[in-house]
This record gives sequence, structure tokens and C-alpha cells, in this order.
Amino acid sequence: MEQMSMGGRIKRIRNSLNMTMEEFAKAIKVSGKSTVNEWEKDRATPGAAALSKISNLTNVSEDWLVFGTPSEYVFSVLKKETTDNSTALYKSILTYLENTSILQFDDEELSYDDNGDYLDDSTYEHIVMKEITSKINLILHEHSDHILEKYTKAHSIDVYRKEIDIINYATEYFLKLSYLNQHTFEAEYNALKQGLLLYDPSTSLYHKTGDTNEVTNIDVYLDSVKDHSESISKYVDDFYKNKLRLIQETALAEIESVKNQRIEKINELKI
Repeated sequence: MEQMSMGGRIKRIRNSLNMTMEEFAKAIKVSGKSTVNEWEKDRATPGAAALSKISNLTNVSEDWLVFGTPSEYVFSVLKKETTDNSTALYKSILTYLENTSILQFDDEELSYDDNGDYLDDSTYEHIVMKEITSKINLILHEHSDHILEKYTKAHSIDVYRKEIDIINYATEYFLKLSYLNQHTFEAEYNALKQGLLLYDPSTSLYHKTGDTNEVTNIDVYLDSVKDHSESISKYVDDFYKNKLRLIQETALAEIESVKNQRIEKINELKI
């Protein structure tokens, strides 16, 4: 999402009025064109009085001048919050990404530089974090308008100056998405694939590079463990049996709860 700065918005207003910087400065009663120039280059910002005059001159809100559109504002708030990987929002988005294929990237490709040399741990970690940040920004770009729509519908208020509320709402939003995605085929497949990757470290799933074990492609692994097909089948069966047992236990508990509620209601009505 392309973000326009406050200076960019002021310049757009001035251009829409067909005014030079000097004419614009006179219209809002500030010292001169140098002041307007500083604003438009984002080297300074208008004070409260100047913002009010610009708003009255053009019939745009002061909030739009300062923050941009509600959509731009929500995106910028969430993006800023995710620059810290210890925040609840960052962790909720990461959890959501882990339940989809979005977070997956070619580990083999990222492990080497342009000359084909193996990267040291710190450089590799930096590249991975950069990839994760890029994917988080992509997710924010895709979901910020939906978050805005649901937030304003739920609260019936505008979003400006509601940073904490927006961040908390978005955190809950991604946690719910993560929960829902855990029950999709894609999430089940990814969970099973991770289980297979951990299944037997002694097979050719792992190959030796120096003192570290590197995971190879899952297809290579599956081709290499034909002798273990019976064990893998049992693993898959157990995986889904546990899933079905959990669903059954949840359903039985819900039925029991509904039954008890109805018995209580009957007792209250003395039927």
C-alpha cells in the first residue's frame, strides 16, 4: 500500500487549488512560501492553527491531513506495531502465517550467497527475518481494509487516534484467522508434512554439511523411505485418529452441556 506523507497531501491540496506556494501561504496566513516548501518536503509540520486554516480552506478534515485516509492510517499503525517482533500483533500474524503456505520459502536458496558460498548464521538469520517482514507487510496490505471495515462496523466510530484499540482488534482478528486455518486441508497438510520431516532423522531426509544437519526437500525424503511406508501409514492414521477423537470429545461435551441446560430449564418451568 503506497503511503502519502502529510507533505504530499498538502502539496496535493495546493495543486488542486491552482496556487503557488506563495499564494497558498497568504491564503492560510503563514510567513511565506519557504514555510509551505518545508511542509511539502516533510521537513516541518503545520501547527494546530495552520492545520485548521488548511482544513477550512479546502473542506478536508484535519485528521486526513495528519493521518491520510482511514485505510492508510490503519495500515501505518499496524505496520509500525509489527516492526517489534515481541508484540502480540507480530506473534499473532506469525502464528497465522505458520498455518498457511505463505510463510514457506526455499531454505536451500536462502542459505547461499550469490557466489554459492554458505552463509554464516547471523547473515542467514537476517535474510530470513527480512523475508518474514516482507510477508507480514504483504498480509497487512491484504487485510488492513477488512480490519478497518470490521472495526468500524463493530464500534460505529472512526479510527483516527485509536491506535491501541486498532492494534488489539487486529491481534484478535489474526488469532481467529489462525484458529480457523488450523482446520483447513492446507493446515492439516502442513502439520502432517512437518511431522514427516521430524519422523526419522537417520534417513536421507538429512544430509551432512559441516557440523550441521540440513533438511532436504520433502519429496526426496518420501522417495527415500519406501521401506518405512508401513510406519508412515501408521503415523498418518494416528494423526487423523487423534483429530477425530478430539472432534468427537468436543461434540459429546457440547451435547452434554445442551442436555444439562434443557434439564435446568425444565426444572425451572416445573414441567
